[in-house]
Amino acid sequence: MAKQPPYNIISKLWRGSWGNCVRGVRERSKKYVTAWGISFFVSGIVFSNSFAEYVLVLSLIDFLTSIRGQQLPYAAATINLIEGLGSVLSILGALLSDAHLGRFWVIFFSVPCYILGLGLFTLSASDKLSAPPTTALFYIALLFIAAGRGGQQHTLRAFGRDQFESKIGDGVKARIHNRAWWYLGTLVGVVAGITVNSFLSQEDIDRDRPSLSWVFGGIFSLAAMVVTLVLFASGTSLFTRVTPQGSPLLRVLRVFLAALQNRRLRYPENAGQLFEERNGCLHDSVPSNILKDPSVVYSSLPHTEGLRCLDRAAIRDPSDHQDAEAQVRRWKLCTVTQVEETKVLLRLFPIWSTFLMYGVVLSMGDTLFLEQGGNLDNHLSKQMTVPLSALLAFSRFSDVVTIQFLLPLVNRVLKLDEGIPPKMRIGLGLLISIPCCVTAAEVESRRLIVVKEKGLIDDAEDTVPMSIFYLVPQFVLLGVMEGFMSDGLSGFFEDHVPPRMRVYKELSSESVIGAGSLISALLIVTTREATMLGGKRSWFQYIVNGSRLDLFYWLITILSVVNLLFYVFVAVKQSPPKLPPAQVGDQYKNEEEEEDDRDQEMVEQVAELHESLT
Repeated sequence: MAKQPPYNIISKLWRGSWGNCVRGVRERSKKYVTAWGISFFVSGIVFSNSFAEYVLVLSLIDFLTSIRGQQLPYAAATINLIEGLGSVLSILGALLSDAHLGRFWVIFFSVPCYILGLGLFTLSASDKLSAPPTTALFYIALLFIAAGRGGQQHTLRAFGRDQFESKIGDGVKARIHNRAWWYLGTLVGVVAGITVNSFLSQEDIDRDRPSLSWVFGGIFSLAAMVVTLVLFASGTSLFTRVTPQGSPLLRVLRVFLAALQNRRLRYPENAGQLFEERNGCLHDSVPSNILKDPSVVYSSLPHTEGLRCLDRAAIRDPSDHQDAEAQVRRWKLCTVTQVEETKVLLRLFPIWSTFLMYGVVLSMGDTLFLEQGGNLDNHLSKQMTVPLSALLAFSRFSDVVTIQFLLPLVNRVLKLDEGIPPKMRIGLGLLISIPCCVTAAEVESRRLIVVKEKGLIDDAEDTVPMSIFYLVPQFVLLGVMEGFMSDGLSGFFEDHVPPRMRVYKELSSESVIGAGSLISALLIVTTREATMLGGKRSWFQYIVNGSRLDLFYWLITILSVVNLLFYVFVAVKQSPPKLPPAQVGDQYKNEEEEEDDRDQEMVEQVAELHESLT
């Protein structure tokens, strides 16, 4: 038998199993290479955000007290108000991205807002301008920074997940890749930010002009954000843009407006006469990432007693001669399911209110906790100092360790297949907030003793001979608390909100942090005024050395204990609502089976190729 020429053998192999194997590998590698390229652009924004935060944004209270000369309570209240505003704007950004603009354009407009805010801050930090213009520029800059950060907080993570889902296809793998790249961008940004901040905090830079280091910090942050925007814009053609399909948050607003318009209508004799869409949900109000699967259909929620004022939204006006569809378009009529979804959210308010102390304690991390260390000894050696923002890195690190390692370890030790229940995770987070506040109070008491011994009560410039690393334990506990709470809140809202609202479970923490920051600002100002009654010395003085932050921390500790007891009471009483799960067809299951079949086929082809060659 004559031997075949080599090119015939190669041709047969290419047309046969070996060629299919190579083509399959090439197609898959192409998907992952594209995903890697897109992840570079998304991680760039994450990096620049973390870099700007650790160089500049998270240390703004030090700028307010040391450069602008603002009193401690009002400086802390200002930062808390800006944090609360940023959380509110993050919800608004999510609403706009899902209802009208889309995630790409919300990010694309948010980054220039951040850049404008950083630019205005850099101008306000300059000592070349007079006081009134710089004050106005500073507060305008804070508003733009809050808008820029708020527009990206929820939207950027969801946008990255969309990219990986479109390129990789597997939802679980897409989430894993998105989270990995998110953490990588955050880690690199934190390390770079702390390094730059450590350089800027050297005494030889700001000895004569203290504001100069803040100017350089603003310039570096501004440059990072500008480069990121250019890179993000250059990758526009690679991005997958999901068409906005409507926000579930609008359903809640629709119910309130319809109930207000129908407030004079008479209740029907029975609930069966209320309006309901019998063919499933109104698809124009379902988020786009859910509508990717046309087999997803949501069951109707049955009518429940209570909050009857909202039932008016589902009453058809007999004097209105338009059909039901026209009334729905005018936001004058809603379905019973929409009304019940709104009721579910309102019934969560008692237990949601117990989460607010978490936001209050967390808001102290980048305000009062940092101010404690503002004049402590921050030297690692004679030539190396530790910037204030490095303390926040301990909090961020312990947060990540808690979510990625501590919680899985506890689940494995306790042999919990489904993990620690969300309510228990939240309870542990609220419990950890108590020793966090106690630790902060004890460290502050020790610091005040040193301040009195050295005669520095009225001195805000000299360094207190006490190491800044005394503050590390309270920042670590703050991060552990945040890890338990953020993970628990995500699971809690997954179990307790209607299926359509679950896409916003990541915003659950933002809403709590935002409201908690606003309450913290109110607490600080109220405490200052209340402790001044009767001519007494206020707990909050002009500078931190003359203040009694230890007493304020003990007050927060007492409030945290009371709040924890109230949370346990409400959590035991409240059971998850009976929500119908999304009825998902076999589409995803079939896709996974097909993927497994393709993998098995490729393995067999490789084995066949090996046998033919040997």
